Amino acid sequence: TWIVQYPSDTVQGIWQSLSDEEKEWTVICACYGGWWAEWPGVPRVATGIKDRVNRLKMGGNGIVPDCPAALLRGLNR
Repeated sequence: TWIVQYPSDTVQGIWQSLSDEEKEWTVICACYGGWWAEWPGVPRVATGIKDRVNRLKMGGNGIVPDCPAALLRGLNR
């Protein structure tokens, strides 16, 4: 049997040299479509966090050049 122009004994040797995690990831990529696929059972976004969107907005709005400058001025007093 040939896979991607490698004889089966070469492929088998490569497969046996992989760690268990690498083997699992290879199977996931083959079955689900690549490295961008979600890991089974792990959601892509946080779930069950109260006011998650508002917290993200607050954090994003807090990083404005004037805010850290004011904070540093206050800490230096």
